[in-house]
Amino acid sequence: MRLLILFLAIASTAFAKSLGAPGQGGTAPTQNPTFWSFNDDQCAKLRNLDAIAAALRRDRPSSLVFGKCPALENVDGLRGLDSLWRLKLGDCPALKNVDGLQGLSSLAELDLGDTPALQNLDGLKGDTALVKLYLGRAPALQNLDALKGLMRVFELDLPGCPALKNLDVVKGLTALESLGIVGDCPALENVDALKGLPELRLLAFVDCSTLQDANGLKGLTNLRMLVFQSCPELRDVSALKDLPVLERLYILACPKIPPEPIAELRAALPKTEITHRRDAPPRSR
Repeated sequence: MRLLILFLAIASTAFAKSLGAPGQGGTAPTQNPTFWSFNDDQCAKLRNLDAIAAALRRDRPSSLVFGKCPALENVDGLRGLDSLWRLKLGDCPALKNVDGLQGLSSLAELDLGDTPALQNLDGLKGDTALVKLYLGRAPALQNLDALKGLMRVFELDLPGCPALKNLDVVKGLTALESLGIVGDCPALENVDALKGLPELRLLAFVDCSTLQDANGLKGLTNLRMLVFQSCPELRDVSALKDLPVLERLYILACPKIPPEPIAELRAALPKTEITHRRDAPPRSR
């Protein structure tokens, strides 16, 4: 779980991210027909997946892991691969859409690296199996409406998305347990939509430069771990007093939160481990 790794890393003064594929280290494609892995060198010149499409349909792998794909423009070569349950792509600066994933009814876990050209997620519309979705930074992504239908998702990392003003797109994702808004989200003004997500346990906000309060978190009675980092306009965290099972709280590099409200939180939440500091630990991508 990515956010759990994030919390553990913060506790040791460094951010970390789980990037490796399980088992195989990302060298040559494995001979195991259920798991294929490609390293950065093998992905360097891939513009599409057409060259391996026939082999994919023959061997029907359940897991595909790709290294960084600087030239990859689409994933249309995956169309109809109904055996696929996990897909991980490295950074794909030329990828504009994920339309090739439309109708992959077994796809349960999707992990995208940074996709600065990605314009929409329409390829995920109608998906019924997806439970884990991790997106990298996607500054061109203007529409997240495709997320609204992902009713089984319980782990979600949203990208650094300049267009993200609120979290209405996750309002109906009632199975959601882990949510990370980790990246440059300069337009995010409120988190009120989270009030209807009672299963949330892990939550992180990083580099949300216009977020001013945590009022939308009131009533999240299952929330265990919470991070605010580099949110320079954050000034009101009084709603956190109503988080009865919160175990760990990190408020880092949020200069408008003085010591006084932190003291009030400590008094209201005596069992919560609270870390408040003016600076932030170094982060690695």
